[in-house]
Formats: sequence, structure tokens, C-alpha cells
Amino acid sequence: MPATLGSVNVYLIRGPRGAALVDTGFNDSSSQKELEDQLASRGLSLSDIDTLVCTHHHQDHTGLGQLLSKAGAKTVISTLDAKSLAIYLSDD
Repeated sequence: MPATLGSVNVYLIRGPRGAALVDTGFNDSSSQKELEDQLASRGLSLSDIDTLVCTHHHQDHTGLGQLLSKAGAKTVISTLDAKSLAIYLSDD
């Protein structure tokens, strides 16, 4: 994923029960486009991601969480970071 850091690692896990994404990249148009393009190159769309695993609450790991949540992904994150992540998943 493109980022001011140079790049951010995002991992796709596909299995017999669906697709999961580990981390999201930043919440910006270039990261969203890159994610959508990479998924499309694998025959997937945002709505095909059923689980989002956020390793921790930093913007480069949770930034597109709201977008994926609205597309139907269930989000998994540690209890410690769950309250902070709620900021990204809210409509406010």
C-alpha cells in the first residue's frame, strides 16, 4: 500500500470459509484505490472480505476499517485497542 512511510503491509488470507484482510492501510484515496486494485487482480472486491484483523490501533493498520466494515467485514482487534478503533468505524 502506498504511504508517506514508503509502504504499509496489508495481507490477504483466502480460505475455504472466505477471505480475511490483516490491516488496511491508511484512510486515503490512494490506499483505497490500491486495495481495490489488488483485490480485483485476485477476483475479489471489498464486499468479499468477511473478516478484518487489525493488529493494533495505528492509522496505517486501521485507516480503511470503516470502509471495510460498511462493505460487510467483521472486525477483530485486541480488547485494548477496540475503543480506539471505534473512532474509525463510527459515522461521526
